[in-house]
Amino acid sequence: MSKKNIKRPQKYVKPKDPTFKEWWTLQSEKTQKAIKIAAIAVAAVILLSVIWYYGIYDDGSLKVRSGAIVGAEDSWLILEKDGGKNSDYYHVANVTVPEGYTRNAESAAGVQITGTSLDNDFTLNPVDEELKVDNLYIRAINKSVSAMMESVHPTFVTMVGEDGTITEPASFDTEYGQAQYFSYAYSAENTEEQTTQYFQSRVCYIPTAEKDVCILVSVSYFPETEDYADEATLEEVMNLGISCVELVTK
Repeated sequence: MSKKNIKRPQKYVKPKDPTFKEWWTLQSEKTQKAIKIAAIAVAAVILLSVIWYYGIYDDGSLKVRSGAIVGAEDSWLILEKDGGKNSDYYHVANVTVPEGYTRNAESAAGVQITGTSLDNDFTLNPVDEELKVDNLYIRAINKSVSAMMESVHPTFVTMVGEDGTITEPASFDTEYGQAQYFSYAYSAENTEEQTTQYFQSRVCYIPTAEKDVCILVSVSYFPETEDYADEATLEEVMNLGISCVELVTK
């Protein structure tokens, strides 16, 4: 057979995909109508979702304008956490300054509150200088009670060491679960000044309606000698601090 008579198969050429306009004209009037209705329904759902999230839904996050929280009051306890619609700041509780105490403009560590962060705390100092308490401290924390206790208590056990005492965690029931607390007292040598410093505190974490948010209420005393406050005094002031906290619920 002559090679000239051999017919080779033609190379496959993929048909050109129709344009949307061409495809649309091939659809029946009934199909076109059904597609239009479905498209309108999907668009309506998306539009309603946007309106609900940006116009109706309130996730509790606070608005910030000119570096300040809009409408914030002195009694607001504010927490910073990620993911807010308006900002990363939330009003989690109201704190009332109890009778016989004044709010200090400095933190419990004696550091002036500065910076761009808008979350805050309450450092309350007793007016009665005879009371064996230096401050009552209240702050919102972006962790659960159990997470804080699992982290903080072992740290203080190590810090206190053989130079002091620390209690095992105890608990009591609240509306949103169990609060947990412990007490510690210890001394530390200041080698530069050749003095001994004494520290005592009752640390309590209170659960809130938010799964991973708790309120810290701590009582601190820094005596000049080893004349520590008794547990009854620490508990009384701790309970006073807890009674001053009114949780905000959505």
